[in-house]
Amino acid sequence: MTELRYLPSAWMDESIPEPQEDPNSFIHRAGDDWFLRPTEEDEDDENYSQRLQHGDIVMFDENRVFGDFTLIIVDDGRWLTTTHVPAQANCFRLERENETISHSIDDLISIMELKEGEYSIDAYWWSDYEVPLRFVVEGETARFERIEGVAQ
Repeated sequence: MTELRYLPSAWMDESIPEPQEDPNSFIHRAGDDWFLRPTEEDEDDENYSQRLQHGDIVMFDENRVFGDFTLIIVDDGRWLTTTHVPAQANCFRLERENETISHSIDDLISIMELKEGEYSIDAYWWSDYEVPLRFVVEGETARFERIEGVAQ
């Protein structure tokens, strides 16, 4: 199983910052202020920057990336992959193109009108729920705390 990663739910879109294994990676400090920001430098950073205050609740989506697979479509329309695709996978792309995202391999084949042959696909999972995390400041440090027993 791949590592569980997180991304602030408000950032979910076609093009997103890199999800992180530790939600605290998105916490940045500027002087006395705390911000929620992507970990990498992003020219569109202002769209992702959010000021944080002690006690704020930030919703996160969970993600797992399963990697690349070879999809083989045979002449009668049946298909197979050269390695096992985890059943948890709920997002599939053809050649890592975001415009091709489908929720099953059958949908990907149908929508992209794929014919007999071999294709490169990747598979991953996004949660269908949001995880609320509370922003906590203690002295000079800050972190997110999971709010136990709550998922949206």
